[in-house]
Amino acid sequence: MQATSLRPNPVDVLLIDDDELFGLSLVDRLKNERWSIAFHHGPFGTVNAIRAAQPKLLILDLNMPGLEGTRIHELLKKRNDLSQIKVLLLSSTEASELTRIANENGFDGALHKSASRAQLVEAIQSLIGG
Repeated sequence: MQATSLRPNPVDVLLIDDDELFGLSLVDRLKNERWSIAFHHGPFGTVNAIRAAQPKLLILDLNMPGLEGTRIHELLKKRNDLSQIKVLLLSSTEASELTRIANENGFDGALHKSASRAQLVEAIQSLIGG
């Protein structure tokens, strides 16, 4: 894996984003919560990263060069071993468009990247509890 803080043990939340600075910052913002969280940089190698992390929740960027978040989500849903993972779409796409994309593609939720820490915590809690 590249530029990741992924541990060899399972984590509760795995963030996949092509913006390394944003990803590491988000992990840092959520580090004192009750969930373990890891970051995988970029869309490539995500299936291996997801298998290694065994997350309860995947936070997935929509717009990544080479492989969009919707395509990664499609791949997960086709795999029996990964299809039950909750997926939260996180993007800087305009809010109504983001909601439309999330609904049309069967995501478990969607948030704008400008969401507050409280909004992120609430979204994660509603999806995986804790």
